[in-house]
Amino acid sequence: MKEQFYVNTSTNTSVKTGVAEPKPSASLAIIAGVMVLFFMSGITGLIYEVVWTRLLTYLFGATIYAISTVLSAFMGGLALGSIIFGRLADRWQLNSLKAYALLELFVGITALLLLVLLKLIEPIFGFVYQHWTESFFLLSLVRLILCFIVLLIPTTLMGGTLPLLSRFITHHQTTLGLRIGGLYAINTLGAVVGCFVAGFYLIALLGVRGTVYLAVGIDVIVAIVGLLLWSTLKTRSFTLSPAQKEEEKMVHDSSVPVYEYRTIKIVLWLYFFSGLIALAYQVGWWRGLVFSFDVLKNTTYAFTAMLTVFLIGLALGSALMSRYVDRQYDPLRLFGLLQVLIGLTGFLSVFIMYFKGRAIVPFSALDPTGTYLRWWSAIANIFVKTAVTLFLPTLLMGMAFPVVVRVCVQSLRRVGLGVGRIYALNTFGNILGAVIAGFFLIPMLGLATGVIVLAIGNVVLGCIAFLINPSFTRRTKTIFIAATGIVAVVMLIRAPTKATLQPLYQGEKLIFYEEGELATVAVVESPLGHRTLYVDNVGVAGTDP
Repeated sequence: MKEQFYVNTSTNTSVKTGVAEPKPSASLAIIAGVMVLFFMSGITGLIYEVVWTRLLTYLFGATIYAISTVLSAFMGGLALGSIIFGRLADRWQLNSLKAYALLELFVGITALLLLVLLKLIEPIFGFVYQHWTESFFLLSLVRLILCFIVLLIPTTLMGGTLPLLSRFITHHQTTLGLRIGGLYAINTLGAVVGCFVAGFYLIALLGVRGTVYLAVGIDVIVAIVGLLLWSTLKTRSFTLSPAQKEEEKMVHDSSVPVYEYRTIKIVLWLYFFSGLIALAYQVGWWRGLVFSFDVLKNTTYAFTAMLTVFLIGLALGSALMSRYVDRQYDPLRLFGLLQVLIGLTGFLSVFIMYFKGRAIVPFSALDPTGTYLRWWSAIANIFVKTAVTLFLPTLLMGMAFPVVVRVCVQSLRRVGLGVGRIYALNTFGNILGAVIAGFFLIPMLGLATGVIVLAIGNVVLGCIAFLINPSFTRRTKTIFIAATGIVAVVMLIRAPTKATLQPLYQGEKLIFYEEGELATVAVVESPLGHRTLYVDNVGVAGTDP
């Protein structure tokens, strides 16, 4: 039987079921410990991603293939793991903490074995090269498939951790958004730390193998502590009685919204497209922001700084919203509003990149003589420019996750399945979005128009969320649709389609400019007639003597 939408705006009175309020299966201290463990998982996850990208550059010899392989395997594994272990989490309940600890142990083991496996598959590459030397595509395809399979094992295990812990710590429908949103936020915050320390310190300090050994050690410690926590729970019998387990299946508060199954399915697909747009934004922002950096333009440091800001926005957004989402009597309305706001701030980011980016220089990257690079000042400029451009939209993106959880997870019996499905769909959207932005959207429409189209896409998603909301009257829906339609039209009209990212100084002329799949190429002529070829604003050749 389909679940029907019910919203009570007049009272927050709990439904009386005739049994005592259930005690959670873990104390607050245990939950705090779990949060710390998941923070550490976030750190190691991003350390692995950075290190694996570096390792694959040794095999592929071209960074674009290495990054594509790592990102597709990383996100594909997270999605696959969240689906598989999401289904299992609801059966295991208390034992889901034990399963999480074992997953972390196996992640560490497989990450360690990966160093060996990459060496073992090298002869296969040699065989392909010897017999099909004329087919660079075939050689690249074989490398990609084999490396993808090898990376898919640890990343699938990583993907199972969120639904497992979501099931373990959630025992009240009225705190579902707080607990799961908090988990997502703390893990993403760990990812921020992992991304930063791996990109700026660990590889330079410990080397690639030393960094892997450190991450594996952290995973083993997390696994041991997790098993100890689980053992403590068993010893102290922090379990639910049969009556409490029966009550756990119910909605405990009459103000908790329940939506039809059809509405939930539509919201899940909206979140899929939201994930697609999010990663397409990231590609566009990366391609555009390098033009505003004075130094360290297309470097690992610049990419790490930008990814760090992106993850900070997601973590803070989820943390902030998780504190309030459980009080929302109609979270679907909030989801629609968030999508419209993401679109508006995404639209604003285009103007910041094109017209204000180069003017944002809070610190001098060079000494007064212009010969010495102040490295940390240059990095700080990248952080500030990136934050001004994309912090607001990423903050709103982070807010969307606990809201979608609140809409789509209707039963405590299916927390693991619900969270796994939400996370998997959004991650599959991420994969598709990265491909679409890099190979179709930007080359066909250009960077500015491409990001504007993405912003309009967010507005359309918000409009659909308003349309399917059963609590809205026809008149309210008409007003929302008209307003979002006007916003979308204004965005399209105001798009800076003829603007270019390539900076021009006094007397210079732009001879050629094109935004392609891999880079933006420009030819600039100086007042003396000399021409310089720029690739992503880096001069690579020219006629100037």
